[in-house]
Amino acid sequence: MDAYLSKANNAVPIVVIDYGNRNHILGGYSSSSMVSKHQREHQTQEPSRVSSDCTVVEETSNLESAILGRRVESFDALRAVFEALFYENFGWIKPEEEEEEEKNKKNVFIVEPILASRRERERVCQMLFEEFRVSGYAAENAAVCALAGVGRLNGISVDVGAETVDCATVSDGKIVESTCRRIEGGGERCCEKALSGTTVREGKEIYAEMEKWERMIVNRHLARVRWNADDDGKNGGGEGMESYQLPDGNKISVETKDAFALGDALYCCSSNTDDDANSKIVEAIQSAVENSFRHAQAGHFFSHGKENAFECIVAHGTESSVKGLRERLGEDIRTKIAPESAKVNVVASAPDYLHEKSMEHLSWTGGAVLGKVTWNLNQQISKSAYEEWGPNVANRSRNSF
Repeated sequence: MDAYLSKANNAVPIVVIDYGNRNHILGGYSSSSMVSKHQREHQTQEPSRVSSDCTVVEETSNLESAILGRRVESFDALRAVFEALFYENFGWIKPEEEEEEEKNKKNVFIVEPILASRRERERVCQMLFEEFRVSGYAAENAAVCALAGVGRLNGISVDVGAETVDCATVSDGKIVESTCRRIEGGGERCCEKALSGTTVREGKEIYAEMEKWERMIVNRHLARVRWNADDDGKNGGGEGMESYQLPDGNKISVETKDAFALGDALYCCSSNTDDDANSKIVEAIQSAVENSFRHAQAGHFFSHGKENAFECIVAHGTESSVKGLRERLGEDIRTKIAPESAKVNVVASAPDYLHEKSMEHLSWTGGAVLGKVTWNLNQQISKSAYEEWGPNVANRSRNSF
């Protein structure tokens, strides 16, 4: 693969887009050396919203109406978001104004959410070819991209996002469709928990007036996930305070016991965790793995037995950085799902050569890697292929079990 990547560095620029979040969209070139000089943030000065390799576009009115629950709700709104990304951030020239030599330099790789429908896939493909006049297009599932981001072809992807938690297994670089699971929850459950009762002790009024995505940033710094369901958090300083200082100098503080309550809301995917100590995430992983064994084909990764099934669990996504989440996930899988002889490994961080925040945007990072390989091997959908097959060509190129 290294040889492919080195050859691809001189290829035409490939824009990689991950649109599977309601409150932001990720876009950037597949090579970090090609990052747009137009890179900037929209409607926020929070530096953590942008990684070193991609742009986070904040288009509140369009984006929130475009994406809901990681599904495209309005293609008109999505088109407006793409226009901002292509023409403002990456300096694309509009089709009616571009010169002849510019027509073959528009290539797009889409990181699509799990459970994306055939209709959604076709409409996005059609929009890119017919309205933005791209010369090449490719797409891959977010779970496959996440595994590629840490250099793996087999494993379990757990994408902890703002609205949902998506779980799926990947075998030999292909998504196992029957294992895709989506849980309503994610970072929004932390917000609901923090706004209920008296959880926030200092800066409560400031917190209440924040935009939802701003509260999620604060929650990532304040929330703690306990080691197991019986842990009261005292061993980790459960009787103190957790604080986060905002860029303007104001401080948001919660008691440590309430920080663990926020973590419970995220991990259990429920703002009411008093009687719900079980994690829906673990239940989804168990269901996904069982389906992997049931549908495994001879010779594929999940046909080798449960002992190897848990050796690569990748917890990623914007809310995955909450302290203790990966440790709790590994402990619950080890004690509740995996056989005693199984090796359980929850990937704790991105490879050293990636940006420190890459785990939050791992699907995009993996898409950037796969984008290089796809064009280098000439496996993208060309304009001529689209003209021959129409939008359905996006489904003909699906890479899944």
